[in-house]
Amino acid sequence: MRIALFGTGGVGGYIGANLCAKGDEITLVARGDHLEAIRERGLKVVEDNREDTARPDAAVDEAGLKGTYDLVILSVKGYDIHRAVDALLPHTDANTIVLPLANGVEHFDTLAARLDAKVLTGCCYILSHIASPGVIRKKGNVFAAVFGSHRHPEAVETVERLFETRSMKRTRTKPKHCSKKSPPSQGPKESRSGKRSARRCKPPRGFPTALPLRCIWISRRGSRPNSRP
Repeated sequence: MRIALFGTGGVGGYIGANLCAKGDEITLVARGDHLEAIRERGLKVVEDNREDTARPDAAVDEAGLKGTYDLVILSVKGYDIHRAVDALLPHTDANTIVLPLANGVEHFDTLAARLDAKVLTGCCYILSHIASPGVIRKKGNVFAAVFGSHRHPEAVETVERLFETRSMKRTRTKPKHCSKKSPPSQGPKESRSGKRSARRCKPPRGFPTALPLRCIWISRRGSRPNSRP
């Protein structure tokens, strides 16, 4: 897949670093000193007990995007959404999946109205930031991404499969917003006793409550998936 991480801060940088060197073509979109550092030294992710350096296939500014992307993960600040859309218009089409993980949950309408793409609704839970140019500092073990779509269920499956097959593995850690008592969105799950239990992700406040959601929670303990030599 050709994947663009538009916005390579605490969210996009962490996801992008995990996706590098997995067989996909990864483009990180950044700006200023952060962009120059990524180009020169790669993108370093520092966690509580480890650090890795990922090397994307390309690190560019908005003007450096080329061709059409299969997936765009959008993680800019809310006030940059329109600017991001302007830059993405020539590089998306009806087959492109756009997953917004930007601040707030009101960006879906803007993206769906302006982009001829498969726009999902999404949000994430993570504690991370740019510690210095080219360096993402993430605290804690878990990153949770919640996303869904009524119109594009096949796109939801594609993103879920991407996260699962690129060593961004589900763990037994369950974020606070997930509940086993609410109706299933991922289907029943086999328990140790052989019984099948349902698990659904509760959306954050303001998220469309009728949306069929996927929730991926990620822990990188015990694996070293994303470094290139």
